[in-house]
Amino acid sequence: MIEKTKKVVFFTRYAENGASSRLRFLQYIPILNKHGIEIKVKNFFSKQYLKNKYKKKSYGITKIFKLYLKQFKFLLENHKDFNTTWFIEYELLPFIPYFIEKLFLKNRRYILNFDDNVWEKYQRAPFKYFLKNKYYKLIKNAKNVIVANHFLADKVKQYNDNIVFIPTAIDATKYQRHQNGKFERFTVAWIGTPETFHYVRNSSSIWQKLAEKVDYKFLIIARESLKDYEINGVDMEFINWSERIEATLLPQCHIGVMPLDDSNFSLGKSAYKIIQYFASGVVPIASNVGENNHVIHNNHDGFLVQNDDQWVSVIEELYNDRNLLERLSINATASAKKFDIKVYSEKILSLID
Repeated sequence: MIEKTKKVVFFTRYAENGASSRLRFLQYIPILNKHGIEIKVKNFFSKQYLKNKYKKKSYGITKIFKLYLKQFKFLLENHKDFNTTWFIEYELLPFIPYFIEKLFLKNRRYILNFDDNVWEKYQRAPFKYFLKNKYYKLIKNAKNVIVANHFLADKVKQYNDNIVFIPTAIDATKYQRHQNGKFERFTVAWIGTPETFHYVRNSSSIWQKLAEKVDYKFLIIARESLKDYEINGVDMEFINWSERIEATLLPQCHIGVMPLDDSNFSLGKSAYKIIQYFASGVVPIASNVGENNHVIHNNHDGFLVQNDDQWVSVIEELYNDRNLLERLSINATASAKKFDIKVYSEKILSLID
């Protein structure tokens, strides 16, 4: 008897230029295809939508309405195909109440995937009365729920015990850390989206105090346009992110930083920056908040810090002690192996089975 091809739909929030969708879904497709799994991808927001969002430009109500029409059309055409497993990034229809989404999910095996504390956005939404419990209802009826960190696991398990822990993983083979060596000048890196750059801006005093003690360059791998928000007194360079830039420039930096506040949204962050730094052989320094505590082994493969003085003193110590920097860099590279996509693709395959 010939085994039927397993079919999957990835309902992603963004196209490939959206980090969460690319890393939580799309990067697994080649591996899953090798196992004979047939995958369709239906992203909700277009590439242009995200480009406009990062540039703080309006996308237009008419275009957004068309995105919803496309999603409804796809759901109407496919919702009765019960032999296909649906993997859903957060939800099918953003800002649409659960009772409408339920029409397409009834009697269906679906798996949710969360990498952020997205609950927070609906607590502030204009129509939050219709939306505030939406994720809980989706979770309750899901076959499984994939979570990227311990904070989300605790949140989800109140409604569904079928939790699968998959951190935001990396393809470590893409990083070229052995080819170019380190920049001649001590370089501190921050990598992320324009939307999260506020964490760097809000900690300006750290980088200004550090500039008084250490001769360093602060490399921001996100968007060149963030130069408009440059911090006074700090030598900063802004570069547009791309996979190639990340894989070639990041490994040449000395340390990577991940400052956070202690808000509920920050508690739900998944420490992906730290994993990127690990893969690059870059020593991570991060706020002692949320998932960061589960990823960094303090003073082994990075540092967890709690206040401005600790930020400055730790970076200054690494600047002055290159043997310590090298030791932690080696350990960081070793820690990256725990977060390779090959490890977690097995979990996704078992869910499909």
